[in-house]
Amino acid sequence: MQNSLAIAKDFDVDLNMVYVIAAFHDLGLAVNREQHHYHSKIILLSDQTLLNFFTKDDINIMGKAVEDHRASNTNEPRSIYGKIVSEADLDLNAERIIRRILEFGMDVLKIDHKDVLLQEAQHHLKQKYGQHRKFNLWINHKNSQKALNDIQSYIDDTVLFEEYTNHLFETYFSPSN
Repeated sequence: MQNSLAIAKDFDVDLNMVYVIAAFHDLGLAVNREQHHYHSKIILLSDQTLLNFFTKDDINIMGKAVEDHRASNTNEPRSIYGKIVSEADLDLNAERIIRRILEFGMDVLKIDHKDVLLQEAQHHLKQKYGQHRKFNLWINHKNSQKALNDIQSYIDDTVLFEEYTNHLFETYFSPSN
């Protein structure tokens, strides 16, 4: 919600609608992950309380935005609202992303050699956030682009990546933590 509202402030949109879209966009996860965006739309459209605050047209716009928010969606969202929630929903925090990749490598893939782990982590980062990534920044908001640029700096610079991951190891994975 915070990300959506922060992005929305730069556009001529109804912040109440942005708030509702952000609140509903992942409710469909209770049904399943693969089609959660569709189920989230159904949940929003079924909420009769929204008629007390919004027009049917507004509710339809919000439903489409909820459905369109999925990062892996290759079709451009149908409204500025869908673009806002789609971009806001992306996790572009470099520290959190790299830490999760390292945790996955150690805990799930059982990689115990640090050099191999760093290679795998950098490779995964490149696949997910590199030039040929599977998501779009539909509105290319300044905060999102800066955050993506930060992540990409670790993809392109092996020395910087190693320095940063060493810092993360000391912060999160050392025996004293």
